[in-house]
Amino acid sequence: MLKIAGCLLTVAFTLYLAVMYDPVWLFDLVIAEVIFFAVCAVTGFCFARHIRVQFQTDALIMEKGKETAIHVRALNRSAISVPRIRIVVELNDNGKKERYAVSGAIGSRAVKLFELKVTPKFCGELKMRVVEINTWDYFRLFKWRKKLKHTDVTIHVLPRLLPAAAEVVSNFRYFIGDSDVYSDEESGDDPSQIFEIRDYRPGDKMQKIHWKLSAKSDSLIVKEYSEPVGFAIVIFVNLFSPGKKEDRQKRDAVLETAASLSWTLIEQNYTHIVAWVGERGRIRRRKISDYEDIYEMLAGLLTAQPHEYDRPARKLYGEKYGEHSYHSMVEVNMAMEIKLRENLAAVIDPTQLEQSLLNIQLEI
Repeated sequence: MLKIAGCLLTVAFTLYLAVMYDPVWLFDLVIAEVIFFAVCAVTGFCFARHIRVQFQTDALIMEKGKETAIHVRALNRSAISVPRIRIVVELNDNGKKERYAVSGAIGSRAVKLFELKVTPKFCGELKMRVVEINTWDYFRLFKWRKKLKHTDVTIHVLPRLLPAAAEVVSNFRYFIGDSDVYSDEESGDDPSQIFEIRDYRPGDKMQKIHWKLSAKSDSLIVKEYSEPVGFAIVIFVNLFSPGKKEDRQKRDAVLETAASLSWTLIEQNYTHIVAWVGERGRIRRRKISDYEDIYEMLAGLLTAQPHEYDRPARKLYGEKYGEHSYHSMVEVNMAMEIKLRENLAAVIDPTQLEQSLLNIQLEI
């Protein structure tokens, strides 16, 4: 605004001199000033109209606390170079908004990548958008602001996977229990699910013969039943918070603790379940049998938010999947407690989470 006011005052002062002293060249100077300032203003406006901006990310995943480079791609569609452009980016880190700006020049009909260093402070979803771009003329007399829409990008920020002093000491590796999940490797005696259809072998029971298929073929066909697979351990992520009050640090501690415990169990070759309360109070769960499953599980878990379902974790999970479908439940809650079979096993400190997980001595 000050530069615009200065331009107007310059023209006004020159025009005053031209009227007072009446030399022809002063009137020519007034016209030249008006044309010069108008060209500068139009040039800056055209720059803003011909710039296109978007995010260029190699991956839509980051790690909490780790600095990552985000690239903003700017395309200049005009036939002349842009002397200066400023791009304003807004980051929404789980409700905490911050703005960053990158600037530079762009050649004619050229593309330039601007690099922005970002360090996520919380795990979950990091939303980014380009709020506006600013352009100037060659003399930087006029600045034009262009607000942008539909530039949003969502990045998943993974929790830290920390070493945890947890050990499975109970002998329930082959726990069966009531389950709606069946083995892909071994047959069993559950007639509600067919494991495979095969040719008859000596010693097969007559009850297993598939008479309809056998009648259509020249040989006896046997149906193998499935074996239910129970999951001895359930890690339940309980984000219950009265009034849905959100404490980002505590929520992070709960998610990181659950993910770290899951990682520790996989290191000990224990298949397990991670469960949490999803949208509308629906219980969601994920079978974890390898490291890849943990990352796929986190894609859903990271969207979980504090809820008001003040009920025991055993009841919440049991109503959906049955209380006899597992042997032991490990609950991690917003009170910074780790409960084993509903008994307090450890208390974690969100400010010193790494040390807390090394000191919990959890024996499942």
